[in-house]
Amino acid sequence: AAASRASMGVFGSLFGGGGGSAMERGDLGKLPTLEERKRYMVEGVMRKSLEALGRLHKLDVAHRSLGADSIVMTSAKAEEDLRNFGAEVSSIYGRDPAALQIVFTDLGFAGKISESHTDAEFCSRASGYGLKLSGSSSIGLTGFAIAEDLHALGVVFLDVLFNGVLTTVGPAGGSGGGAGGVGERLYNLYVDVFEGKVEQLRDYCDAEPGWEEVVDVLDNVGGVGDGGLGEGWKMLGVMLGARERARDLANDRSKISVLTADGILGLPF
Repeated sequence: AAASRASMGVFGSLFGGGGGSAMERGDLGKLPTLEERKRYMVEGVMRKSLEALGRLHKLDVAHRSLGADSIVMTSAKAEEDLRNFGAEVSSIYGRDPAALQIVFTDLGFAGKISESHTDAEFCSRASGYGLKLSGSSSIGLTGFAIAEDLHALGVVFLDVLFNGVLTTVGPAGGSGGGAGGVGERLYNLYVDVFEGKVEQLRDYCDAEPGWEEVVDVLDNVGGVGDGGLGEGWKMLGVMLGARERARDLANDRSKISVLTADGILGLPF
């Protein structure tokens, strides 16, 4: 069903739709405190998105084209406000994270997870990642189908976190607003430059002006794990590397295991 006017994509909600970032609109002072926004991002946007993705996968559906514009944020209160007052609904930040509802749209490329082996394009992607299709179990293909969505959501998290939601200055001193792009660039650095080492991605982000608060969130949410790396960073590393993990699990015939959204929700972040 089409989203109502009380619902909007994750970037529209957090960046004010087409009006640019809070900094560009000159109303940064109207935003809640940084601590409130941190709580909203972790307990609201991130955890609720993972819960929604888990529900989708339990319905045997893989999204396959997940992006920031595919994630619609709303709540029962937003719908009530729209009915009662008709005009513009209050800030997304005014909603209790526990009451936040996440809905996925843009399902034109979605498909049944259980039928992934019949999708030639999907099988080509899986093979391109080194998954051995010959003799591969259905659980291996299931794992890769789920992993594609987890990876895509991880890139969205990078986008939302580092593209102005918690920052005061954007990349390299630029504006923090504007939807999209940052997550993909950071992911490319993570793969091509840092060779999948999330601790190096963390150090790179920490050196960027205006990103210190986001790094602090990921450093401290859930505490510090083994090796001194924050649990938030470890969670992002698991999501960004989900396809490689799924490939390795599928190719190791001695293991029968699938990384799921519920599994990531069980991590201490």
